[in-house]
Amino acid sequence: MLQAIHADANQSARMRAQGDWDSGARKLSCPDDQRLIGISQKGQGGLCTDTGMANMWGSAAATMVKSESVTTDWAVGFTKYQCPNGSFMNGYSLRGDRVSAVLCAPGRVPLAGAGRTLWDDRGDSRPASGEGGDYANGYYKAQCAADEYAAGIAFSTSVGRYGTPDALYCRRF
Repeated sequence: MLQAIHADANQSARMRAQGDWDSGARKLSCPDDQRLIGISQKGQGGLCTDTGMANMWGSAAATMVKSESVTTDWAVGFTKYQCPNGSFMNGYSLRGDRVSAVLCAPGRVPLAGAGRTLWDDRGDSRPASGEGGDYANGYYKAQCAADEYAAGIAFSTSVGRYGTPDALYCRRF
């Protein structure tokens, strides 16, 4: 579990060795042998796992995505930060509660499976099995299944919205 309410939760040794990957933002990143699989609506927590596939990170460096570049509109009307094909989300960053960037790590295996959108802006979107537990107590959460990886976050800054993580894009291995 990642908790970044008042400080970074930068658990990636590779990213800590590279320095501050999003200067001025709070960072949540999974250990290098795991992947991000869940987010909380207010950006207060994240869930990492190695279930289904461990050590997904290939040999190349991670990249930060801070602008929208998607080929499929998986969250119509929302801004989407999405990892390129072949990469998975290992973390994300926040400025206050607002999404700043996503951290994309290159896969050691081909990654580009079918995707689905999970919303956490009005309730929980988590597996019925309860795996992962309540990793952000009191906040709505979106969580990919064990045979999926997170590939993007959607958010909105329109009236009544505050740029918090509203949706998680999950793709199958």
